[in-house]
Amino acid sequence: MSRVGPVLVAVVAALLSVPVAAATLTFPDVSECTAAGITITQGHDGTPCVGALTPNGTQGLVAAAGTDAVPNDGFWTARFVKSVSQISVDIGSFRDASFSIFLTAYDANGDIAGGIETGIDTGFGTMKTLTVEAGADEIAYVIFGAHWTSVFTSGTPALTFADNLTYKVSAVPLPAAGGFLVAGLAGLAVLRRRKSAV
Repeated sequence: MSRVGPVLVAVVAALLSVPVAAATLTFPDVSECTAAGITITQGHDGTPCVGALTPNGTQGLVAAAGTDAVPNDGFWTARFVKSVSQISVDIGSFRDASFSIFLTAYDANGDIAGGIETGIDTGFGTMKTLTVEAGADEIAYVIFGAHWTSVFTSGTPALTFADNLTYKVSAVPLPAAGGFLVAGLAGLAVLRRRKSAV
């Protein structure tokens, strides 16, 4: 009789406490763009990632914006195998120009689940961390990078860098049947206790 309570508590705890996993991609090479659980592509056409040394001195991703149109966007799309509850990424630039950096999260239906866009000091050596939490929605994919608002007449494209992409996989909800299992186990414990008392 004395063992039923602790066993029941352990079973309930195991069912209710599903850990939230976190992963950080530092892009020592571009192979992390197709890591387990995530696929990252670059630009409008979904080209493979390109690696380069970032302004903070580490290996990361680089995207070149065009030189002939406004806006010139250097960006990536990251798609997750499992829903994500939070994501952050370092974004920066190699060009003195007018631009902003952004991180926009989308749910499985393509609706915006959250986002942030902010200005950044221009010039090489500037990186800023952007973070988005999903709230009630779950993140299926994100688009992140820079919106450039200047045309570059020198023929040299603006470069956008990204590094240290960290994401948290959403907690797995307790299935509806799990509640019935817990209620059944609690009922059995009560019945056993009553029989022992008699």
